[in-house]
Amino acid sequence: ELGSIELNAEEKWLRDFLLSRNWIQKQFGFYQVVPPNRIILSIPQIQMATATTPPVTELARKTILRHELSHGEYFSNPDYANYCRNFWYNTLTENERERFRQFLSKNAYDPKFEEMMINEMQAYLMHTPDPRGFNANKLGVSEETLLLWRQKFMQGKPPSHLFTLNRT
Repeated sequence: ELGSIELNAEEKWLRDFLLSRNWIQKQFGFYQVVPPNRIILSIPQIQMATATTPPVTELARKTILRHELSHGEYFSNPDYANYCRNFWYNTLTENERERFRQFLSKNAYDPKFEEMMINEMQAYLMHTPDPRGFNANKLGVSEETLLLWRQKFMQGKPPSHLFTLNRT
């Protein structure tokens, strides 16, 4: 109902369920999770493009879910977070890290917030399969370079079950 999108019956039931348990609250014009230690992911329905919004395809929905789950993995799995930090500092060069900083700063991320850069790098590099959301061109590298970085990330066998999920 926020943003002029009508909720279906199941979505209304879920919203009311979350509100009744005080897991979410309406604040500043939208629903927010109530801390502590709760994460709620919301994924848009499949929809056609409008004048102000891009289309939401099945691949876009899978991409949003996988990308956001990777952030949950990063925050809840210290071994995975350390793996990502090691990849950032010891596998990528400073010039390669700068490519990610530039890409992310174009998407309103603060490039000085190093932990955020690492977390977003892993989410985009390994968990954003829809090329409309992330691709070599957006990063300013060749397809071969992006593939090489993904292969290097996987070579160390990242300690995460996310990589056993379907990669469509």
